[in-house]
Amino acid sequence: MTSKKVLVERKIKRKAMASVLLSSGIGISITAAVAGMVYAQSVEHFKTMEDKKLERPVNFESFPAFIRGMNQEPARTDSDNNGLRDDIQLKIAYQYPFDANKRAALIQYYESLIQLLRLNTEMRELKISYGIMQVKKALKCLQSEGVPEGVSLAIKEIALDRDALLVRHDELLAMEPNLPPELFQQRIESDCNLLLQNNEQSLQSWVPND
Repeated sequence: MTSKKVLVERKIKRKAMASVLLSSGIGISITAAVAGMVYAQSVEHFKTMEDKKLERPVNFESFPAFIRGMNQEPARTDSDNNGLRDDIQLKIAYQYPFDANKRAALIQYYESLIQLLRLNTEMRELKISYGIMQVKKALKCLQSEGVPEGVSLAIKEIALDRDALLVRHDELLAMEPNLPPELFQQRIESDCNLLLQNNEQSLQSWVPND
């Protein structure tokens, strides 16, 4: 191999290495920029979550014992395994500390939404119709208990806190006109969940053992 060819090959290698280093540098810069954006978004997300923390009401000390005994800084978990997320439970309790039936109606509505969201449009008509009927019953219960629409909408926003959930909710409810009417025949039962009402009424008068 002539010395001229060797020099040419060395130049080619140096250019190739420079290209690799430049590409790596750009990649690192891009990665760093993306990481910075993700971090900033995460910080903003946590700030938003902090802003959404419930403030303790001024008359908190007059609340029933079971509410005062709740975790006042709850997470999005069901720590006591009662089927209701801790933060939802506290929000409903703060909304109606002295009205067991209104609390029960809101819990019923939230649970009906969660049950509906476990379904999809490909499932059996019987399951879908039952899920829709439970949501409709819960809405009727809210109305009969005099819960303002704004309060129930706030619970709905918590349950449907992602666009995909809202789309699924709307798609399932929109199926009702195309389902057999006999699937929606109302059984002889109350619109309100009596078991939930009894439970909330018991909690209302609960006194802890010293």
